Amino acid sequence: MQKLLTIALLQVIFTGNAQVIIRGEIVDVETQNPLTGVNIWVKTTAIYGSTSNQEGRFNLKIPENADTIFFS
Repeated sequence: MQKLLTIALLQVIFTGNAQVIIRGEIVDVETQNPLTGVNIWVKTTAIYGSTSNQEGRFNLKIPENADTIFFS
């Protein structure tokens, strides 16, 4: 069963080397509990990816030209 979730992007940081850092928190839409172990990655590459921690938080470095991020 697919779980509904909300993503609160906390911060987007542009670095000097054409990368962007996205920091966020993933929570269940119904209970507002954090979701642990959610995989986050850029569509066109397997190099840029992260997993949410026990608090539902993640940090993801992506190329500046990335246009699609997946969550599963």
